[in-house]
Amino acid sequence: MVMGMGRLRYGDGAVELNAYVTERRHELQPDGTIFTSLIVMLSRCNEAEEAMAVLGTMEEAGVAPNVFTLTALFSCLAASRAPMSEFQKVRKLAKTVKGYKSIATCNAMMDYFAVVGDPDRALEILEEHTKRYGAAPNAITFTTALKACRIGGSLKRGREVRSLIERNAAWSPRLCLALLRMYASCDDAFEEAKMFFYRTLDGDLASSAPADSATFSVFISHCTDAKQWEEGETADRRLQKLGIALDTQLANSLIQFYGTRRNKEELRLLEERMQAAGLSLNETLLTSLAIAYTSNGMQKECKDLQTLVKKKLREDGAGLDVKLATALITMYGRSAHCSAVSEFYDLMRALKVPLNEKITVALLKAAGLRLQPDFGAAVLQHAEHSAGSRLTPAVRAAAIEMFGACNRFQAAQDMFQAAIVQRAATPACWTAMIRACAEQRDGAGVVMTFKQMTLAGIKLSPDTLFVVLQALCKCNMCMQACALLESIESEFQIRPSTRHVKYVVAILDSEGRLEKARELEQKWGTRD
Repeated sequence: MVMGMGRLRYGDGAVELNAYVTERRHELQPDGTIFTSLIVMLSRCNEAEEAMAVLGTMEEAGVAPNVFTLTALFSCLAASRAPMSEFQKVRKLAKTVKGYKSIATCNAMMDYFAVVGDPDRALEILEEHTKRYGAAPNAITFTTALKACRIGGSLKRGREVRSLIERNAAWSPRLCLALLRMYASCDDAFEEAKMFFYRTLDGDLASSAPADSATFSVFISHCTDAKQWEEGETADRRLQKLGIALDTQLANSLIQFYGTRRNKEELRLLEERMQAAGLSLNETLLTSLAIAYTSNGMQKECKDLQTLVKKKLREDGAGLDVKLATALITMYGRSAHCSAVSEFYDLMRALKVPLNEKITVALLKAAGLRLQPDFGAAVLQHAEHSAGSRLTPAVRAAAIEMFGACNRFQAAQDMFQAAIVQRAATPACWTAMIRACAEQRDGAGVVMTFKQMTLAGIKLSPDTLFVVLQALCKCNMCMQACALLESIESEFQIRPSTRHVKYVVAILDSEGRLEKARELEQKWGTRD
């Protein structure tokens, strides 16, 4: 019965079965195998609290845990991100079990610290088991260690793990991929990643299989993040020369690379390559294509994609996840067809797509972009009904900005004042109100709102400062913007960056105030 239920991927069945076994444990007389199976099931469902309860039941029944029980418990604690106190409790118990010194237990404990992004603690456990207990690390050990360095963003520790691998293990495809992922998560690691990537391609790593689509996918994504365009294009040519077939992950990386690269021709060729590979456009690929086509102004491709998505939604009964819906709304918002956003919104409602925060914000931004305040108000009313009359701070901010962009200043003010009364005015709400004032060219309103914001104790950020500078300049108050720039560090402990200085200097240049622009440049220079 337990093994059959173990196929469940959700918590309800596992929790119910646990309650059944616990209630009838005297009748069933469960042994360690049943308890371990229960813990394994609960670990797959991230039910750490229930798993710890099973451990308590074992103690009451006088059943001693074994190494399989412990590894399952540690895995459950990791998946659930359980507090350190729970981990220490299990570890204390684990030290009394014969299998504690095994590499399997070591790997399970390391995974806990990998998930929470603590490579120092993960490597401490590795050192304890290898040097003190003589456990032999395996590929899982090193993959977990690299995972901890990746999540923790520690290049230094990642280099240490690489040295350990080169001394103690052969490079497998799995390890190569884990190292490349670690490099991709760390700043200033691109050159090391590139050298290692080409070592895998050239067969310089003993016992490693040739680079596959996953290896190329990780490296090309790293090229996108690091803006290494030539290297990404070289890698793409290499994968085509090697005849590596496109899969969803690799195609997605290439879409994002060429979309960010602003290479329309390669995006069009990539779509042909995807068709030749027989790839079906799932939600992941559709989302990336929508973002790439929209950001590159590819109107024909946007229109074709819109038609395809509508067909999938209406005829195939396909689902619509949040990322895809948000990307499509952004696409429709920039469409030349004025009613495109509202038509898509009606389709979403007909398909009963839930109106969550991200979709609502995207719809409100599209309404502001298309200058459709009535549509925005309808979306807002729907969102209020769905949320039980309680809007999230992000939705409030988007609504304020939408009304401001659509010249419905009173509606923006009402929304903002309601947020203040309900103590829900976040920094995003304040900056949205400042933008709304700027849209009205209400310089006095910008200054007053900013002053109220500081008096309310709202913590300012460099991004907030940039919004205020933009608003002042938009209201032809450039000298006030200069004064703010010169006083912001002493008054608010914000260090102006090159972005702030260059923006104000550019506005001064455009207005012919060259002397003041040069004065600012000489005083601040490059601040980043």
